[in-house]
Amino acid sequence: MSWAKATIALAAVTAAFTFTLRRLGEYGGIHFPELTHFFAYAPAFLLGMMYWLHCPVFSRSRAVLAFATVPIVGLTYASFAGGNTPLVVAAFLVMGIPIAAMITVHRWWIPAARIFVLANAAAVLLTLHLDYVVHSGSWGRILARFGYTLLESGEASSNPNQVGGQFALAAVMGMIVFLRSSRPVPRSAASGRELWGEIGPGDWAGCVGAAGGGAWIPTSNINIASVTPQSAWGGLSDIAACPSPGGTAVRAAALDWVSLLAAGLSALGCILTGSRGAGLTLLASLGLLMLADARFQSKGRQRDLVAVGLAALWLGALAVFLAGINPLERIQTRLLDSDSANIRSLGSRLPIWENAILAWTADAGRIVIGTGTGQADRAVGQLDEDATLSEHGDYVRNCHNMFLEWLLSFGLLGLVPGGWFYLTCWRQAALLDRAEGTFSRRTLLLTATLFGMTAVFYRHFHWVFTSAWLLALLDPASLGAGMAPSARCKEPAESPRDALSPGRGGAWRDFPGGRFRDGLAAVDKKPVASSMSIPSFPSPRVCRR
Repeated sequence: MSWAKATIALAAVTAAFTFTLRRLGEYGGIHFPELTHFFAYAPAFLLGMMYWLHCPVFSRSRAVLAFATVPIVGLTYASFAGGNTPLVVAAFLVMGIPIAAMITVHRWWIPAARIFVLANAAAVLLTLHLDYVVHSGSWGRILARFGYTLLESGEASSNPNQVGGQFALAAVMGMIVFLRSSRPVPRSAASGRELWGEIGPGDWAGCVGAAGGGAWIPTSNINIASVTPQSAWGGLSDIAACPSPGGTAVRAAALDWVSLLAAGLSALGCILTGSRGAGLTLLASLGLLMLADARFQSKGRQRDLVAVGLAALWLGALAVFLAGINPLERIQTRLLDSDSANIRSLGSRLPIWENAILAWTADAGRIVIGTGTGQADRAVGQLDEDATLSEHGDYVRNCHNMFLEWLLSFGLLGLVPGGWFYLTCWRQAALLDRAEGTFSRRTLLLTATLFGMTAVFYRHFHWVFTSAWLLALLDPASLGAGMAPSARCKEPAESPRDALSPGRGGAWRDFPGGRFRDGLAAVDKKPVASSMSIPSFPSPRVCRR
């Protein structure tokens, strides 16, 4: 495994386990610093910067750059009297962008997702064990307080809403990986369009995907007429020939079922947290995914899904019978408890959202430029009666809505690039999904949108990695990623004409020389004397192997 892939894997594992660090440190006698997760993300961020600066990817499009500029500019007028919150929020918003470039370059969409989903399943089991120790083996209390990750003193070390949202996203990711594995790549003629847009031929030539684990090679001697979008960017096929079915296919199939099992455990963890926002998000996202994607599965795969679902219900009923508890009653109590504190934390968000709007319209300056990066909590805390006193002596209150927090933090000036980025992501997801005949990317964006309406999603511990993976999956290079290997040797998916090119925001265009042929010509050591060859341009060093 290369260093780049190792850092991606570290980021995925960090994203899954960060909420357990305080309790895990107490359990193991280890003191983890407050910003441990950022130290773990740092290697992937720093290495990803090299790829992001030199290789044309979707995360370098104008919309993404405009989005990333907003929180950085917001630091210039933010107040640091309340600690380092502005820097932390800015880091959450921008650190995933270069990591997305690295995932794209190494074509690690599916492995990275599998690691994250498996790590979340392990986090569910670890949390159950840690709670089992704290509650002295009382499963009733474990189920009643799951997601708080209580310390020995009884203090909650994590937020069940945040934990539930993380598990919901992991469950959706796992189901997407599983469903994509049995979907054949749509059979359509190669369109002959390439990712050209506003990228110069030198930039394009320096970052062409190669075989051998995602290495990248300079392409000054590759015949243009023989390059397909898929072979050039590694979405559907490698430069090497398609592998023959065998042990690799068997291992991949086993990993698919392991991913499904991990997704099921993550979904169970989401339900056990009792988070309404996360639960509704999970229900809506999985329901949409099953209706949109599962109907295209083979009959054999559909029967497998039904069999797995029935087996899970049977094993769950058996476990409940042996444990002698009624988890549904306890979960219902957590969801419908009339306790006022429960209503404030899990139920009505309307008063908080109203106070966020009032804080934004308090003066003209806030309407135009907002309060600054990381200042929304303090602004709402001045108006909300349920605000809590922070360690710095000021009252704070979370907005519980990432769209309102963005508006309050950056005003109308921030609303323009934020809206541009959001709409660009949806448009890109729709174009790529239609090219594949799937609903994967739109389901993921729907998950982030729905849960973002009840929580500030981009301030959760896992967001650095999950945002990176989402951006990477919006790159046109991801076309066909994780789909049935048997279909890759046939015909590649047609590249959507209007999808953003992986540079600075151009559109897909036909080369003047006509359509590309399937496959890729051999790369000679000597220059090819052909008018159709890409001229020799200096390639970025980071993209050389």
